[in-house]
Amino acid sequence: MRRRRVFLPSLLALLTVGVLVVGQRAVSPRAQNLESSSPTCCGLREPVAPRQLEFPYYTLRDGFNSTLLLVGASAAPLDFIIAVRSASGRTVLSPSMTIQSGEKLSVDLRVLLTELGVDVNGDFAEGSVSIYFNGTIMPLAGQLTMSNPARSLVLESEMVDNSPGLGLLPSALNAVWWGLGGGREARFTASNTSGDPVTADVYLDFQGERHESAPLAFAPHETKILSITHLLGELKVSPAQAPEGGISIIGRGSIPALIAQGKITDPNTGFSTTLNFPDPKLQRASALHASGVPIGLPSKESPYAGAGVFVPHVIVRNLTGAPQSVTITVEYPGEDGPAQATPPPLALEAYTTKDIPLDLVLASLPLPLPFCSIRIQYSGAPGSVIGEVSSIEAKGDLVIDSRLANERDGWVGSGAHPWHLDEETESILFLTNMSEKSARIGFDMVAGGVHYYLTRLKLKPHETRAIDLRKVRDEQKPDLKGNKVPAGATDGSVVWTRLDHVPVMGRLVVLQRHNRIASGYDCHICDCDPDFFDLYVTPASYIFLPDRSVLYDALAWFREHCNQYEWLYNVDASFQSLNPPVATVTTEGTATGQSGGTATIKALYTEYYYIYDHVLIDCIDHPRQRTGYATAKVVTVSISGPANVPLRAAGSSGPNTINLTATGTPSGGSYSWSTTSSKVTLSNTTSATVTVTSASASTAVADVPVKVTYTYSGTSNTATQNISVVRPTSLNKTSDNTNPTGHTCDPNATQNTCQQSHFNGGGSYASYVGNITYDIMDQFSPPRPIKGFALQNSESYTQPSGPCAGDPIIVGQPSSGDTLIDCFYFCSETCRTGGSCNVSATQTIKSNGFVVATKGITWTCSGASVP
Repeated sequence: MRRRRVFLPSLLALLTVGVLVVGQRAVSPRAQNLESSSPTCCGLREPVAPRQLEFPYYTLRDGFNSTLLLVGASAAPLDFIIAVRSASGRTVLSPSMTIQSGEKLSVDLRVLLTELGVDVNGDFAEGSVSIYFNGTIMPLAGQLTMSNPARSLVLESEMVDNSPGLGLLPSALNAVWWGLGGGREARFTASNTSGDPVTADVYLDFQGERHESAPLAFAPHETKILSITHLLGELKVSPAQAPEGGISIIGRGSIPALIAQGKITDPNTGFSTTLNFPDPKLQRASALHASGVPIGLPSKESPYAGAGVFVPHVIVRNLTGAPQSVTITVEYPGEDGPAQATPPPLALEAYTTKDIPLDLVLASLPLPLPFCSIRIQYSGAPGSVIGEVSSIEAKGDLVIDSRLANERDGWVGSGAHPWHLDEETESILFLTNMSEKSARIGFDMVAGGVHYYLTRLKLKPHETRAIDLRKVRDEQKPDLKGNKVPAGATDGSVVWTRLDHVPVMGRLVVLQRHNRIASGYDCHICDCDPDFFDLYVTPASYIFLPDRSVLYDALAWFREHCNQYEWLYNVDASFQSLNPPVATVTTEGTATGQSGGTATIKALYTEYYYIYDHVLIDCIDHPRQRTGYATAKVVTVSISGPANVPLRAAGSSGPNTINLTATGTPSGGSYSWSTTSSKVTLSNTTSATVTVTSASASTAVADVPVKVTYTYSGTSNTATQNISVVRPTSLNKTSDNTNPTGHTCDPNATQNTCQQSHFNGGGSYASYVGNITYDIMDQFSPPRPIKGFALQNSESYTQPSGPCAGDPIIVGQPSSGDTLIDCFYFCSETCRTGGSCNVSATQTIKSNGFVVATKGITWTCSGASVP
């Protein structure tokens, strides 16, 4: 599909019309205002304007079906109408249609014309097709396929851009014919795209001379079918005398209006090949390339495996009156990369067309090969040689056409192709790097509204790569966005572009093995290198754990000039972490978690955008630096709180719980607490703070694991604190001192304390007080003090005995704390009056309801004996 320039009126005003049949004149709306433009590699950015696309020929005769295959090559949906023109120039319009970005749309012309109420067996049995829409340059790519499965015949009608005011159509149409004889016949169709009559001169080149044929007179929108056999007959020449040759159709007048397409068919054998009319304005180099050519017996890994044995034919035509030389190079996949074989140059005389079969080259190749590409270098000025490449299977019924691309034709560096897969049909995308440098490729395979990207596709110098779309679909490998080609998809599109300023070409081959026919799609969408627009980092946010790593990828965002179609490609950016204590990152993008929190990962990359230089007549690159950012979130959790929880006996109201608090980072996650021990129970297990209640004493230190799981956005980390259930078991004396006069015995005292107490006596006097301090110890060996709890402590005595046993023993009040202070004093009237006596009793001390000490205490007037 090729872009050509001419000014013609547009039918865009008819977008709202349903069905309309008009006569010999086109309906022309008023021109619409163009949008503002900005400079790019192609000059000013293409504005939204009325656009017109042409397909030179369709046919519904002789068992042929014609299908219009369209691909949405714009970033946005597009509305359009189809104008089908009969051979005589009558026009019928479809209702408005819409195509989505990347969508493949198939239009069966027989069905469409029937729905529009016209006779598909009459004037509309053959003709041409136009498409009208409002848009930028080439937001819609397409090709018209004519097939006759019963005879294994298939032909292609390429799209031509004929948008008003652009002047894209060539003034001269040049093509070749070849291999005539037997049942083969060459026919050319020429269509008048304008609403005015057009006259054209016709020339036939053969036998080294140019021969003038009768001029052609076209009615508005008329399509004419030209038989080479008939034209040669008018010159009294048979096809056997001119099996190869060239045709030139040159319209008279200042505004080109003609487009053309050709074919060679042999209904008896199923031989069919399409003949193209290359645009002279796009022939900017003296070198042509063909991609994805089967040669010899294809190897087992070839997409052509099992299809037969092939001999490529290179057909070249010298358009000038001076001789030239032609050098053919076969490029093929070698063991160490792309390899080449170049036979000696061939002479190409003036006005001569040569059919050059490459069967003699096969002996110099390391067969079998999966495929090859073919380069044609000629000695004359750019555009002075045109040609075709067709690979013919030995039986003669299967022909693989490989359209030639000029190495400096920017349009061939991108494409939007329809694909189809079924049990008998394969779709293969061939990409050829025609340069001495590597070439990155933007790739987007679309099916069912799903866009699937290959972001590391790169071609070596002179490499041809075959991408089997069935394998891409069946691998079900997620792309950078997690998308997969739907597993059952049978139809879709593939949109690709070169990302570097090097010559690349590509085409899609749909091979129907059962019918032994192959369709080639060369639908191009833009003649410029995409601009580097921005930088993305993926994953945009990643959550992981300390000491774990993740690889961040930098993706350059490229935007195509013509329709803003976008591709992503992995690039080697320079990475750094803006918060290394949380996450470090290598310059290549591997981040490793260090501690809890969030770190920003920064990527820096320099790529190029292009501006057209009118002096150099080329795109000049300019650096553009962009920064991309992502986040690294490292999930951690820690536990704070006591290492022990006290146990209490039944009936005690002492403490038997503790709170453990978890701190999860980043904040905002959820908590879940658990334990595998029966020595405690847990409550509030889904909050940051859990309550631990003792149930039975530990048998070893830290034998009770309490675990918290912290989950943040689906990523979990855990922490465990091992605690002990401590049972007050014994006392450990930490101090013991006695004050001989530190206690006052007072008959009038109303409260009993360590400093004073009431006794039944005749007056007050000073007595001693002994103070002993104890730590409350746990059950382990060696015992440990239980600290940090308000343990419930109490004492009791047995019935006293001794000479002064009638005086009561004053029992201390219950206390709480993790330290126990016990004081001993004795008040007696006997002692006050200078007598002597003693009293004995057994003391029992409890902590949290557990007996921690039992002692025999003896009191005398001068002191207390405490073991």
